[in-house]
Amino acid sequence: MGCLEIFIGMLGLFSKPISIFEDYLESMKKVFCLVGMPGSGKSAVARILSAEGYRVVRTGDVTDDEAKKQGLELNEVNERKIREGLRKLHGDDVYAKLSHPKFGEEDKIAVDGVYNEAEWEYWAEKYPEARLVALISDTGERHNRLVSRNVRPMDFEDAKARDEAQLVHLGMGKVLDRAHVVVENNGSYDELKDRVLGLLDV
Repeated sequence: MGCLEIFIGMLGLFSKPISIFEDYLESMKKVFCLVGMPGSGKSAVARILSAEGYRVVRTGDVTDDEAKKQGLELNEVNERKIREGLRKLHGDDVYAKLSHPKFGEEDKIAVDGVYNEAEWEYWAEKYPEARLVALISDTGERHNRLVSRNVRPMDFEDAKARDEAQLVHLGMGKVLDRAHVVVENNGSYDELKDRVLGLLDV
């Protein structure tokens, strides 16, 4: 065998280590997917993770973007119509599919909002290392947060309606049951931050 053939053979050997190294880099990603009922603290945890260097994408922005396209006011009635319409047209995982391109090539990722099993299965397929994090709060505490929040506050009837939509129509309970980590959030923001940083290997 001549020198040229040997050299070409060596190039073939190097292709596998490069592929293995690329797979290793991919496996170093840290991905957290946040699931929880309205007012449970997903956005607060997203802020905590963002401060730790995570790229956060709020899947609910899909609704906001679509409302702007249609010239609709952001309120519970219009948002519900948009959510149901998009899922009917494009499938139950549409929010995950439309949010995914926003991440790019970041190694630390946080998905703010997983609402049904199809969305979770989409993320789990794209990021096998993803961990599903469930935020749990008492119903009264959640509703009080929704009523008093500065951005898009709800009244108590809207809060109850959103709960029903997510539990009955989307099946969020099934997603909560699949969580790798459960974070209780009935206290202060500082308590939540300590709990998140303690439970999650950020």
